[in-house]
Amino acid sequence: MQTRDILIGAGIAGACVARALVARGRGVVVVDGDGVAGGASGVPRAVVQPVTGMRASWRPRYAEARDRAEALLRDHVSRDLHVRRGVLRIALDERHATLWSRQMDAAPDDVARWVDGHEARAIADGISAGTTGGIHLPGGLDLDGPGVVRSLLDAPGITVRRARVRAVETVDGAPGVWLDDGTWMAGRSVVVAAGVGAAALLPGLGVTLTPVRGVCGWRETAIASRVVVGHRGQIVPMGDRTFVGSTFSPGDDARRIDLADLDLLAERLGQAIPGAYGPVVDGWAGVRVAARDRNPVVAQVPDQPGVFAVAALGSKGFLLAPWIADRVAAAIADGSPIDVPDAWGWR
Repeated sequence: MQTRDILIGAGIAGACVARALVARGRGVVVVDGDGVAGGASGVPRAVVQPVTGMRASWRPRYAEARDRAEALLRDHVSRDLHVRRGVLRIALDERHATLWSRQMDAAPDDVARWVDGHEARAIADGISAGTTGGIHLPGGLDLDGPGVVRSLLDAPGITVRRARVRAVETVDGAPGVWLDDGTWMAGRSVVVAAGVGAAALLPGLGVTLTPVRGVCGWRETAIASRVVVGHRGQIVPMGDRTFVGSTFSPGDDARRIDLADLDLLAERLGQAIPGAYGPVVDGWAGVRVAARDRNPVVAQVPDQPGVFAVAALGSKGFLLAPWIADRVAAAIADGSPIDVPDAWGWR
């Protein structure tokens, strides 16, 4: 009799599902060939905000997901690993200003609101005097990516095993995984939350999963802003240093750092906060994965009882993973359908 659920992927998605299953009294083994937070979840600073993407219409579930993420951090993660700093997303030009201000008409002011250039400069001291305004998200969080993942996985009932999964299969009615060394591991359920490696383990998935390389780094100077500044990425004040990230290179799955990447980060920093312009160092590279339609994949895998997919969270992993995990764990424990938007299903 198998007593454990198997999670493939020791990033934020796998960690959140593992934690949600343990909360329901189940034992979990998390398997990842790169170790804990060895993929995109290893980003030095991650930002959680309820509105993401220039073209994303207002979706109330993002605000609900932000609240769930904050509750999970508050209850299970050390306070020195996350902070509710707030985010100011600067409009790039008048066209973006018009678009974003209209999007905010449906948003509650305590979650997200449009601010003009004068108020934006008051919220984020030091930003460009030419800004056309932006979206202020007072509940925006920034956090230590690998630290948060390690904290979530450090719990009774969760075992982490560093091994690479070759295939997911059902043998004698039980779902399980084949490891690269030929070992078979059976479980009560299998959840594929493997980031960029998910496509190879989900051969029946009809949507293309695209890798997106991102590079971030540090500027060895302080900035006056107390909030995270969003400008083609995120600029996070960290005392006497400033975190800048990230670049966006779709179709690229190489975890490399080019000088051009760091130059681009420095340029964006200077555009948003002119007084902080200068070299970006200590680069970090990661590869996230997104579906072509930009929707996550959260589903029970057809024709594979007990096998579930949590994939293509893209840049929204730390925002959506806790909210998604509750629903996936409930489906595993109760046998009920996963309560997520239809557009996120298997396709």
